[in-house]
Amino acid sequence: MFKVNKQISKNIIASTNRIHVGEINISGANYFVKPDDELKEIIGYYLARLFNLNCAKYSRVKIGNKSYAVSLDLNNNHNFILAHEYAFDGKTLDEITEVLRSLSFFDEILEKDMIRMYLYDILFMNDDRHDRNWGFLINEKARIVLLDNGAILRVGGKPYICFDHDVYLNGSINQAIEEDFLLFYESLERNDQQMVDGYLKKACPRNILNLFQIIEAQYQCQINPLFLQLYEDHYERIVNVLNEKRCNYGR
Repeated sequence: MFKVNKQISKNIIASTNRIHVGEINISGANYFVKPDDELKEIIGYYLARLFNLNCAKYSRVKIGNKSYAVSLDLNNNHNFILAHEYAFDGKTLDEITEVLRSLSFFDEILEKDMIRMYLYDILFMNDDRHDRNWGFLINEKARIVLLDNGAILRVGGKPYICFDHDVYLNGSINQAIEEDFLLFYESLERNDQQMVDGYLKKACPRNILNLFQIIEAQYQCQINPLFLQLYEDHYERIVNVLNEKRCNYGR
């Protein structure tokens, strides 16, 4: 995490009466600022690290009784490309993967990142993964980077990127997520299924609770306990439908 100095705080104070999501420039570097009373961006960053995903790094600024998430603009070094440049919105996961393979900077790690990002959004109920909320950081190898994870752990959420759009025409949101997850899982090669299995174990509620406790200790705050309760119920449903499918295969 980068440190938020007094100059950054001063600029945020000057901006907070007129912005919802804003950008400030300090000494030639751009920063993004957004209200984050529930620490969703901080939580989202830690969850991304759990999934070996790159994510915009956020720091927290407390001003009065309001909290703000502050992140460095990833394009300060001019090596970041927003996914919107390739018009990914409205495409299914399969369609996005096909576009990835056509990019000049394509590397197999991008497909793995895509799988991890999809699983991240499924598990943490992020319904806001449109193509302005992720992109590509181009260094020696290109990697997917997550942005703006403030919609995670939200009641009634569903992933913006889905494996099969038709799934959402029937049933409840939770049923749609489960059906979509199964179609996604069944489409994967065996080694990718094993990767997903590994991340499901890493993301068990006990580990998420431990992660929340680390965040609370570091930021001297309390995370809404409903987040964990919501996650536990959702995680159990996802794991149960997967185990049920496996049992059916075994018969």
